[in-house]
Amino acid sequence: MFQFSFQLDENRVLTNNQAKYEALIIGLEIAKDLNIRHLKVSGDSQLVIRQITGQYKCYHPLLNLQLGKVKHLAQEFDEIHFHHIMRLQNSEANQMAQTASGIQIP
Repeated sequence: MFQFSFQLDENRVLTNNQAKYEALIIGLEIAKDLNIRHLKVSGDSQLVIRQITGQYKCYHPLLNLQLGKVKHLAQEFDEIHFHHIMRLQNSEANQMAQTASGIQIP
C-alpha cells in the first residue's frame, strides 16, 4: 500500500463526490505510472463506486466527465476491481485526510 497526499486546486469548489473522483483519478494515474497491471480499488463512496461499476447511472455532467476519465484509465490495467467499503473500514484514508487537512477528528 502506498500513501500519497495531494492538494486539489483550492480555486475550484468541488462537491465531496467530485473530490472523491479527483482523488481516484490521481491514484489511477500513479498506479499506471508505476506500471501496476493488477489493481484493487477500495472506496467508501457508494455513489462513486457504483457509478463506476455500472450499478448506478451518472446524470451529473461534471461527475460524468470524471467517470469517463476513470473508465478510460481503467482500460490501462490488465485487471482492475472496484470495491465499496464502509467509511468506518477506511481508517487509512480517513487518517490521511485528517493529517492533510490539519484537523483531527476523534
